[in-house]
Amino acid sequence: MLEFSRLSAHKIHRIILCFCEDITACSASQLLKINRNTVSFYYNHFRNLIFQQSFGENSRDFGVFESDESYF
Repeated sequence: MLEFSRLSAHKIHRIILCFCEDITACSASQLLKINRNTVSFYYNHFRNLIFQQSFGENSRDFGVFESDESYF
């Protein structure tokens, strides 16, 4: 991701920090003085990475099980 970006590694790191702090893309773009569409692109990329890690091939699927008459 970093090798094809025109943004510096520092700015991408700042976008990641804003993403982790639940700052909206619009607010992050104003704070970092970056275009809102650029920040939105990175936010969506981060969400896709999180989804792939959470529900990808390496995730465990325990299925449905019953414990003390409660379904989890």
